[in-house]
Amino acid sequence: MEEVPEEVPEGAFGKHKCVLSIDGGGVRGLIPAQILIFLEECLQELDGPDARIADYFDVVAGTSTGGLISIMLAAPDAQRRPLFTAKGINKFYLDNCKTIFNRDRPYLSFLSMTSIRAMFGPKYSPTNLEHLLESYLKDTRIRDTVTELLVTAFDTRLQNPVFFTTAAGRVDPTKNALLREIARGTSAAPTFFPPVRFSCEDSEYHLTDGGLVANNPVSSSPSRILKPTSYSRIPRELYSRKFFFFQRFNDCLVLSLGCGTLPFSYEAQEISKWGALGWVLHKDGAPIINMLLDASSDMMDNNIALMFKTGFCDKNLIRTTRLSKTTAEVDNSTPENLKNLAALGQELLDERLARTNFVTGKFQDATAETNRTAIKRFSKWLSLERKAREAQREGEPEQIHEMRRVTSARWKNPSKISYSNLPRPFKNTPRLCNHPLPIWC
Repeated sequence: MEEVPEEVPEGAFGKHKCVLSIDGGGVRGLIPAQILIFLEECLQELDGPDARIADYFDVVAGTSTGGLISIMLAAPDAQRRPLFTAKGINKFYLDNCKTIFNRDRPYLSFLSMTSIRAMFGPKYSPTNLEHLLESYLKDTRIRDTVTELLVTAFDTRLQNPVFFTTAAGRVDPTKNALLREIARGTSAAPTFFPPVRFSCEDSEYHLTDGGLVANNPVSSSPSRILKPTSYSRIPRELYSRKFFFFQRFNDCLVLSLGCGTLPFSYEAQEISKWGALGWVLHKDGAPIINMLLDASSDMMDNNIALMFKTGFCDKNLIRTTRLSKTTAEVDNSTPENLKNLAALGQELLDERLARTNFVTGKFQDATAETNRTAIKRFSKWLSLERKAREAQREGEPEQIHEMRRVTSARWKNPSKISYSNLPRPFKNTPRLCNHPLPIWC
């Protein structure tokens, strides 16, 4: 095994915001699942066999299949521990993808009864997926997750993106949806599964795949989670000073896991002959869906990579993604393809760490070290971050009391608040006090 260089991230331990982001991609979720298995094994080597990924991340974000993985990582069991291990998620995919994507035997090349159904409605029935989600997640709601969760979806009735977060679920009953309903909504890929409709208190949701919003939710994670839910109730004095926001990306440690970049390309002369069916039924899958999701992932990846680069802290961001032409379909649930996807994830660990080239826009090799080395080092940073917070906790009671005092005082006369001695909020304070408004309290 490669030796991991002794290197530290930008920013100070004990003050980072740790974010895990997982892309959408159907059965290709097996690729990031392999990365998560390796990461969890590294954490267990450092901190013992009970270590779980959710223990180390302030935010776990996901879209579509990434949303399903994120929910499984953050959902609690009866002892308030994560319901799934990384290996358990891998097993879930291997055991259940065939049930979720129940294909007919093809009889005319790529054309099958499933493809014929896709001309007139969704390719697959959601019944099997819904039964699986109900059996594992039961009636758990998003406010009950063991760490902060963010899942994206798109509301077809309102024509708006929807961001389900633990923070919002704890203060707004209309956003405290069942995890199984959120999972069903974020994974309702157009042409593959029908949208889902459900109610939460006085709100009604009509949801389809979150990939229409952000197939790569990495940019949404800091902006949606690490700040208050309601801007209208923030005093101007605090807002103007950006008190609630981390101001530098060196305060972040981000692991972004992709499900692969589209390996197909099309000449304009070829696609100019396509009609409606050509865009949704093709030997390579559904080109229009693949292009939309791939473009969404690339845009988000470029945005977040540029932010870290301009902040001189790009080593705080790790992005992995890989795909081959034979494994590109999001619904190919054959045992052979699932095996190939798992093998692809293992191969990805031994490939060189890649970053976005801002001249070409391509994702390409950037350093001599491998993803395995980078993730092993990242696991050390996560462990050190957690231990630094535990060390800080010994001196926290007085500081927590001071934050509560200032929070209470600001409603009486915000203009007289003194900010000079206000302690910097710790990221573990959401679990230490129950004030409903600031996310850190």
